[in-house]
Amino acid sequence: MSRWFGVALALALLVTPVSAQSVAPSMPSAEAPAMKVPDAAAIAEWQGVVHSQVQAFRDHDAEAALSYAAAPFHEQFKDPADFLVAILNAGYAPIMDSRSESFGPYEVMSADVVDQDVTFVGKDQSLYEAVYRLQREAGGWRVEAVTMVKKADVGA
Repeated sequence: MSRWFGVALALALLVTPVSAQSVAPSMPSAEAPAMKVPDAAAIAEWQGVVHSQVQAFRDHDAEAALSYAAAPFHEQFKDPADFLVAILNAGYAPIMDSRSESFGPYEVMSADVVDQDVTFVGKDQSLYEAVYRLQREAGGWRVEAVTMVKKADVGA
């Protein structure tokens, strides 16, 4: 049975778009040094980046939205309008159309990488859960990836 699970997992990883892949947290080894607990200022900084990018998406401000993205996005998208179209085509319209976002738990993956849970409320009151992977670059925290799913309807 484990053989088929491995085959199914490999196929799922091959057909899943890179931008939509879920990133499983890595388990620290016994020899790994303990992660430093971020202070309130660091948390506010990366959450501010997420909020600012989300607001830029809501405003359809492609240049501002791209400015909060990690370096590989800047290499791939020379025209911010192309970045905005790619985000829409990748299924992230619920973020652009969201009415609000709230921050949940976070996980420090390394000194320069954090996963931040965010819940979005859609214009139709649908709920979406997202995990933002942020990378600290020379210019500060930047969004490296987002994984998002629609939550099951509540009270239906």
